[in-house]
Amino acid sequence: MLDMNNKSTVHYDEITEVTPLIADAFVFLGRKAHAESSFSRLTFDSAKLLRVAEENAKADNRVIVLAWDNDEPVGVFVGNVASYYFGPDLVATDTIWYVVPEKRGTYIGIKLLSLFEDWARSKGAADIRIGQSSTIKPEVFESLLEKRGYKFIGANYRMGTQS
Repeated sequence: MLDMNNKSTVHYDEITEVTPLIADAFVFLGRKAHAESSFSRLTFDSAKLLRVAEENAKADNRVIVLAWDNDEPVGVFVGNVASYYFGPDLVATDTIWYVVPEKRGTYIGIKLLSLFEDWARSKGAADIRIGQSSTIKPEVFESLLEKRGYKFIGANYRMGTQS
């Protein structure tokens, strides 16, 4: 039976300043993404995360979008646009695209991606390249991107250098 009293309202904010509320959201989502990913064997540093977030929020060639369900942070997308190393054309790439597990399968992740794609187009990007290095449900990731018209072009490999 549907819960008709659930007044969940998801909204999205482009972040241009890291306030205490935004900082708390970043640390919450960052810890969850880190713990769930292939990066979990590496050190999580919330102070560094916040320094990087502040730099990203202020840069014209970077974007941060947070998804909120009422007042709870449930997703984040961080990306940038820069020229290719071989010429002047611009490429937009993601740094992190994360949705909390209990909100996967909703449209939150798709909406975050759509907002990034719109931003990339507004910046004049010739290409949008989305990668996955987290190992979180790669089959779902691949299927979603292919349905949106993305083409598979490569892979990521990792080799730890410390035992």
